[in-house]
Amino acid sequence: MIAAFLPDNVKLILLGVLVLGAGLVWALRLPRGAVDAAEQARRRRAGDRNAGLEIALLGLVLPFIYIAATVMMFNDFKPLPTVLVAASSAGCIALGVWLYARNREP
Repeated sequence: MIAAFLPDNVKLILLGVLVLGAGLVWALRLPRGAVDAAEQARRRRAGDRNAGLEIALLGLVLPFIYIAATVMMFNDFKPLPTVLVAASSAGCIALGVWLYARNREP
């Protein structure tokens, strides 16, 4: 579809801009110095806390996605999928809270 929309010259210019942008991002990336073990552990805990929050948020959003998808397809709510979504949601929330609590700052 894009072949019929853009002329070849514009496609080449866009490709050049993409390559130049990727090269600039690579060239201007922040230097990574030596990091001690305490800083690595702090970063790992922070990453695990963020993952816990994301998983818990997924558990909160999952029922709304199921409801929206069911309503948009004009389907009825069936017991088994509803129980599976509720159990998955509860499991995601529990896992997210556990990850967050396990990796909190001392």
